[in-house]
Amino acid sequence: MNAISQPTVCPRCQCTVRPAQVRTDIWQNDHLYVVEDVPAFICDGCQEQFYDDDVTDALRRLNEDGFLSTVPSREILVPVYSLAGQIKRVRSN
Repeated sequence: MNAISQPTVCPRCQCTVRPAQVRTDIWQNDHLYVVEDVPAFICDGCQEQFYDDDVTDALRRLNEDGFLSTVPSREILVPVYSLAGQIKRVRSN
């Protein structure tokens, strides 16, 4: 990662951020793509993930070409859940 662009403090909560390898998901129409081994910075406080410019550009290129420029390293089966009928509203007085 580019040391110049490495954040040291989270802009959301001002906690410390640390380098990590993460997964991210990208939706394209009704297709879900999972990208692994993504270099990122993670906030120790709010868990927000940040990417440097090079990583952002690589993710953008994958997305723009419809993930056709690379072969997936593996496939996973993903269960889908619905919150329909599961939300309990708290009424205020």
